[in-house]
Amino acid sequence: MSDEIRELSAVDFERAIPRRLRDRLMRGELKGGDDVAALRRFIGLSQDLFARARGISVHILRNWEQGRRMPEGPALALLKDRCPTPESPPRESGADRLTVSNRGSGKVIGEAT
Repeated sequence: MSDEIRELSAVDFERAIPRRLRDRLMRGELKGGDDVAALRRFIGLSQDLFARARGISVHILRNWEQGRRMPEGPALALLKDRCPTPESPPRESGADRLTVSNRGSGKVIGEAT
């Protein structure tokens, strides 16, 4: 076994997030679009791969990350579910139904499967 410490790469720095944020995300406490984006980057997936791993559209993910919409109910549970990886099995069609609402209004504006 080697005692060498690996040098950090540019990819490691791109995925790095502050410890307090990382701890909060690992507890499943998502407070906004920046948290959704930080979670995705921390896991190391592109928007497309993260969306496919979660069974949602890239459009919905972008709306969450940019703060135009916030995940609620089943959608929030979907994000709190085990961390997706590129090897995660695809979700069954229609297995999860996501409700998307206007930020803060609570008014449902659409659903996605």
